[in-house]
Amino acid sequence: MKHVWAWILGLGTLAGALYVWWSRKNAANTWALALETQRFRELAARNYARAEEHVKAADATEQSIKDALDAVQESQRAILLVASELPPSKIYEMDNAQIAAALTDIGF
Repeated sequence: MKHVWAWILGLGTLAGALYVWWSRKNAANTWALALETQRFRELAARNYARAEEHVKAADATEQSIKDALDAVQESQRAILLVASELPPSKIYEMDNAQIAAALTDIGF
């Protein structure tokens, strides 16, 4: 009876091992495929890091563009203060289109 239980246990172990072996998902079957998979994972990680750097650079560029546009608007308002007879409170209430029209009216 000992040999029967040993055979049943051995066959069960073999069946379990085969089930585990065949149920692996996306497993690399060969060493070359495993290396290729690892290379692509590293490439994906590098590309992801590079994309994050580009997003940060784009945010910084966007902020510098906003700062430059604000400086241009302040310069235009300063020109209007000096070259026109408009009161400062009215100049700072104007939007971009009104400032452009006022600059055109005074010859800029």
